[in-house]
Amino acid sequence: MNKLIQATFDKYNAQRSEALAHLEILFNNSVGIGEHTDILSEISKWLESLSQAEENLQTLRSITTEKKND
Repeated sequence: MNKLIQATFDKYNAQRSEALAHLEILFNNSVGIGEHTDILSEISKWLESLSQAEENLQTLRSITTEKKND
């Protein structure tokens, strides 16, 4: 696989993992969110990051699959 394509996959997989980790802390470990008074805002922020990463990964998969079929 092209190194730039792999790097892009890596970037969005890392973004996805980071968002999932933050959401897990927000949902399951209230001790880890002491400095955040607006928890709903934080949840929304990480959900948006997760959604963006997953959408970008899906688009990238679609593009790379199309390229293979050409």
